Amino acid sequence: MKFKRKILFLATVPFCLAAAPHTKLIYTFTSTDTLTKLTGNENATLNFSFVPLIEFDYKIVSRLYNHSTNGLLFSNIKEEHITREGITYTVNYPLRYKLTSSGLRFEYEVTYSNKVNTISGVLYPYISRTINALQYKDANYVTENAFIKVESNKVVTGETFNFDNYNEYLAKNVDNSIDFSSIKMYYMHKYDFSYLKAEYRIKDYKNVYPNLRHENDEVVLNMNCVKNGNEISFALNESLYVKPNTLEMFRFKVHECNKTNKLFIPVNKQKLLEENDSYILIKEAGYSAIDIKLPLTFFFNKKIIGQCYDSDYCISGGIKE
Repeated sequence: MKFKRKILFLATVPFCLAAAPHTKLIYTFTSTDTLTKLTGNENATLNFSFVPLIEFDYKIVSRLYNHSTNGLLFSNIKEEHITREGITYTVNYPLRYKLTSSGLRFEYEVTYSNKVNTISGVLYPYISRTINALQYKDANYVTENAFIKVESNKVVTGETFNFDNYNEYLAKNVDNSIDFSSIKMYYMHKYDFSYLKAEYRIKDYKNVYPNLRHENDEVVLNMNCVKNGNEISFALNESLYVKPNTLEMFRFKVHECNKTNKLFIPVNKQKLLEENDSYILIKEAGYSAIDIKLPLTFFFNKKIIGQCYDSDYCISGGIKE
């Protein structure tokens, strides 16, 4: 499981000399940050690194503007003959200026041999948000202006979450455990899927799981988000204990309990569990750092014949005298 995002190597942007007999890289842009949850605190910076690959005279201009008024807030100019070996020029844009909904615009401009190349973009304040997957079923949720990423000479500020095949119904496995395998969503990017944490939560109205961790009347279990291509599925990331005869669940080992990585339905508690609300909650998903709630509904088919508490047909009665 991945936890808080720290540093990400972003896509480099190559530039070439058109007159050269063979294609030569002149320099690359690199950013050491993916900006997310930007709040405009005093210490926040946007960092771009310029790495020359051949010896040249370079002029590097960095600017920061108020996006709505176009007022210049910060400017830095560097003119230098830079050699290839061991030189990296990094610009740290100070973001101490108050971010508003109109945003701050940055420009990073490199001039060499009378050619000018510019990367620019707008920084917006982070707004905490939670989306409900049911509201976006059979649709995409696209974040915009949520983070900064440099790719192919463009600044990318959005990503897509897809819930086309989201199935909100939880089924029961043959062994009476809950089946999470059918719960899926899609992250429609080639970037790595990152998140702070994922949890499975159950409103335990009927005290079905008294021995598991509770927060605000909800059972809380840690989950993993499992990425397979663009598909995100889920698996429990917590060691639990179960009593084989009653399928009671425990957070800690007790007498006659077996260790398990499954969540079982206790004997005679199926109906009680079906009355409870449950959901998966993903905190700070993607570079946009949104919270995603996937509401779930229990759907447990009974066996045709078996024990009376979980079968359509059963045999009951006493000893004939």
